[in-house]
Amino acid sequence: MSLVNATHGLLAVYLLTLLAIPRAQTPLAAAVCLLCLLAGYRYRLAPLGQRLCQHWAMAVPLLAYASLYVLHILSGRAGARDWDQVLICLLSAGVLLSSLPARGPDPYRWLLPAAALGGVGALLVACWQYLWLDIPRPYGHLGAGPLGTGAIKFSDLSALLAVFALQLMLRAPLPRQRLLGGVGVAAGLGATILSQGRGALLGVAFAVTVYALLVWLKRRTMPAGEPQKLVGETRKPAGGRGPGHVRLLKWLVVVLCGAAVLAGGTRFVGSRFAEIGPQMARFHAGDYDSEVSQRLALWSIALRAGRHAPLTGVGFAGFEAETQRQRDSGELPRQAIVYYAGPHNEYLAGLASAGIPGLLVIVLFFWAPLVVGCRRFLRNQRPDESLMLVLLSASYAVFTLTDSLLDRQITLLAYMLLASWLLSASGSGAPAASGPEQVSWAEGVPLPGSAPLSGGPSLPGGASLPVGGALRGARAARAGMVGS
Repeated sequence: MSLVNATHGLLAVYLLTLLAIPRAQTPLAAAVCLLCLLAGYRYRLAPLGQRLCQHWAMAVPLLAYASLYVLHILSGRAGARDWDQVLICLLSAGVLLSSLPARGPDPYRWLLPAAALGGVGALLVACWQYLWLDIPRPYGHLGAGPLGTGAIKFSDLSALLAVFALQLMLRAPLPRQRLLGGVGVAAGLGATILSQGRGALLGVAFAVTVYALLVWLKRRTMPAGEPQKLVGETRKPAGGRGPGHVRLLKWLVVVLCGAAVLAGGTRFVGSRFAEIGPQMARFHAGDYDSEVSQRLALWSIALRAGRHAPLTGVGFAGFEAETQRQRDSGELPRQAIVYYAGPHNEYLAGLASAGIPGLLVIVLFFWAPLVVGCRRFLRNQRPDESLMLVLLSASYAVFTLTDSLLDRQITLLAYMLLASWLLSASGSGAPAASGPEQVSWAEGVPLPGSAPLSGGPSLPGGASLPVGGALRGARAARAGMVGS
């Protein structure tokens, strides 16, 4: 268990330091990947084909993405420095196929609290840069260049930490964990608002919507007699507030806190949303010197590149050459000013760089894990890890509409490492976490591999905890024995 705990601890430290401490992410992520690979020699694993089929949602895009880069590098359509993309894919595949993520403590003990504390660290860094350094859009340790900063990626990762903290706040079993989750949500959203990330806020909204829809669907499909108990709720005595009142109060607090945070950030983000319409009008009038105009121009170039080479694309290093080709051919006005060498949209970047195959790989990267995570959550298959996978993939699926997140190592590593880890941890063959957390209190449904008895949630191996009717029956039987 020392190897298991060390790996879980390193991943927790990775989430904790993601935006708070510079130059710590890459070595931590590499250590986690290598320990997962080492675990393959220590723990008995299922056959490789079975593991690939079970985790196809990340295995297919990982191998396809790495293969595309290898082909483009060997053909001279990508630089030699892009070998790090291939290496990250291979390390992530090692995490995906390892059994180590499914062992050890549950996510409410280390991973989610670390994400909440990471959100607090992100807010402290953002406040320091905004208030003391007079940086209008804090970018943390992600750096600044002549054409832009890392503010978008900083806001995206802050939003990701916030949605993880939201899961901790709503589903953690202990009050102190839920309190920490609430602090993490406010801090992560505060850092996102200070960095003025519009796409990040849209990603949070989409992830929360997917989560609410899953909870609604899960309750609709529950048998009428099943207890619908959320993590962290306690049974109230007769005459007290029931679980329904507790849930209503909890959601009311969530809505009020969210409204307060968003209202406080209106002065930072509201004006940026209001600028979209006028800047679009300027673009259609031929003015390219605005943020929205640049995005629209880059997206147009990427779409034309996809039409020009639909099967092969223009290469991962060919966007600037394609921009010049379109300018020479008259597809792009000669007076158009284009500052960036990428389309600022991950889906269009895949289309422009590798054609339709590249677009399909990017779609699979974000949407296949989302679909698999939703199915596993609805089946109550490791619901906590499945929900983390849903929140991660749903957030990134929207983040990438306004930025290319796979072109920077920090955002590339964050997605590939976490998605591979969570997909492996939520697999059907994954053993339940050790200790009392084995009981699926989240929804009142037996865990996979257990033998339920009528009356209550069950433990792996066939044991059952009697509640409700089973408990009353046991008491009646004891009373009859005493009376006889």
